[in-house]
Amino acid sequence: MYLKTKKWILGLPMLLSGSLCAMPSGAGTQDEALPFFRMNAPSVSVPKADSLETEVVEWCLPDTVTTWRETGIYEQYVYTLDNRGNALVTEYFNAGGEDWMPVQRIDAVFNVWDEIDTTVNYVWQGTGYVPTARKISTYDQNGNRTTLLNEIYDMASGEFYVDNRYTYTYTEEGRLQESLKEEPANTMPVSWMPLERQLSTYDTEGNETAFEYFLWDGASWREYRCLYREYGKNLLLRELCMAIRVDGSYDSAYEQVYQYDAQGNNTDYLYRTYDSLGWSDAVHRTMTYSTTGQLLEYVSAIWDNAMNGWMNQSREVYVYDQAGNNDSLYIYAWESYAWNQTACYDYEYDANGRLSSYVREGLRYETMERDRYEFERDEDGNAVSGTCLRYSDTAWVPVGLYDLRLTYADGSLAFGAGNVPLHHIEISYARGEKELYDPTSVRPALAECEFSVWPNPVRDVLHVQPAEDGLAEIRLLDASGRLLQRATCRGGSVEFDMEGYSGLVFVQLKQAGGMSVKKVVVL
Repeated sequence: MYLKTKKWILGLPMLLSGSLCAMPSGAGTQDEALPFFRMNAPSVSVPKADSLETEVVEWCLPDTVTTWRETGIYEQYVYTLDNRGNALVTEYFNAGGEDWMPVQRIDAVFNVWDEIDTTVNYVWQGTGYVPTARKISTYDQNGNRTTLLNEIYDMASGEFYVDNRYTYTYTEEGRLQESLKEEPANTMPVSWMPLERQLSTYDTEGNETAFEYFLWDGASWREYRCLYREYGKNLLLRELCMAIRVDGSYDSAYEQVYQYDAQGNNTDYLYRTYDSLGWSDAVHRTMTYSTTGQLLEYVSAIWDNAMNGWMNQSREVYVYDQAGNNDSLYIYAWESYAWNQTACYDYEYDANGRLSSYVREGLRYETMERDRYEFERDEDGNAVSGTCLRYSDTAWVPVGLYDLRLTYADGSLAFGAGNVPLHHIEISYARGEKELYDPTSVRPALAECEFSVWPNPVRDVLHVQPAEDGLAEIRLLDASGRLLQRATCRGGSVEFDMEGYSGLVFVQLKQAGGMSVKKVVVL
């Protein structure tokens, strides 16, 4: 039994043991307009099944994630967690006017190993949730899953019926050896007909050296796909994957070959494909490292049939500060037989070594865009929000949120939104019971958040007052985009002590309806 990092996926057709993630419906064909959420909790120490310990396991997971677009509140994910961090209920909502409209829900039951015993998937239809599918798992005394029963809900009869079943067998060391997929041939009594089979083989070090996949043709098993791996000193050296025709010949194949330095760093990667013409080189990557194992350079090339040789494609160069943090990243593209820089990233960290902001400069053509991304954390180190600023003329101007990577205090990824044009994201963590957004303050979308600032110019105390009631966040930024002060309020005015500041200051106000910025001169 190997401890897994818990994940949440809402809307996938199958929920794997120990894995539950959140994303919008239709996950198999993800709409580019929708964000993709993946929340990974730091690994936790779980007592064994026969343990008498009752110590509460330390964990840190969000219980509410709320996202805004430029037009206002967009969607929300809500988790009901037990005291071990398992998501007993996962719900996904869309914004509908001033109310949240339920879309999907998953109920889960966990066992002593924090693996999923049962899940029931629901969709919202009009006035309530309607079940769509159920999964039931059984485990052996070591916590290895031995069966997975997939059931579909029949609306007409109001009952679940069996769709298929998986059975699993393991080696003495607890490694998966065989999985068998079957479907019911008869319902009363249930008899099973085999469909698919997978076999796994391991070396003496426990490395998985072979996967073989078979289909049942009604009389015997026919192999249709296989994957073989070779290792040296527990490092993957070669991977060969082949698709097999009915007559036993190869339909297609690919090969990946790896090389390492004395420290075990992957220095060379080769990808080849196989078709009717034989083997062809496709991708070649080389990596160089510092004496401490930090990646310094990453170069990718593709095979050019016309040149009968490798052609450079992309290059990344990494620079680190004295603390070992990635200080800068330079990105190049191979153009006109030379490396041309296309972008660069400069990263900033707080006193605890956590990423606090970074600046991206696009250097292609005539755009020369400069964007700055700032991340805010609560007192426990949890990332709670992020903001994008764009350099305009002589100052950084907040423009919303267009890319976000939130992390836990230990550095593990908590949330990723890709390049989705979200205006703002806030996360409420279950531990600490902090309120980071007020659902009662949700209002129809506003073009701007109206607010007043006085006096302007200011010398000592600056007053800021939102025009609308409800939760508001106010931030003061200098001309470089650096955060000077931050406060929240629910109506009324907020006072900021401006002693020690001078020059131009930007006052940024965020509410559920949008965001606005005003300039203030400090004397």
